[in-house]
Amino acid sequence: MMGSPFAYVLLLLHLDRAADDLMPLVAYVLAQSHYLWLYSDIQHTSEFIDEEQSLGQFGYVLTSVQVGSLLYRLITLLLVINHVTLRGVSLS
Repeated sequence: MMGSPFAYVLLLLHLDRAADDLMPLVAYVLAQSHYLWLYSDIQHTSEFIDEEQSLGQFGYVLTSVQVGSLLYRLITLLLVINHVTLRGVSLS
């Protein structure tokens, strides 16, 4: 996948779907992007976003990327826990 994951998320958000339906797709796009600095870029953008922008389309895309990123990290964590548990290794 080439290009910014933010651009792909913007394209996804133009589909005629509810935001909840798109979050798994957003998480998938973010996972496939292999964007190394995604978390830091999200944090940086959140820190410096203008209030007017945060209420418009840019804010909607940023929030969607944040939620998609959290969903991806949660799924990854659950897969790791499941893999470790299946191997019989105790996490406690």
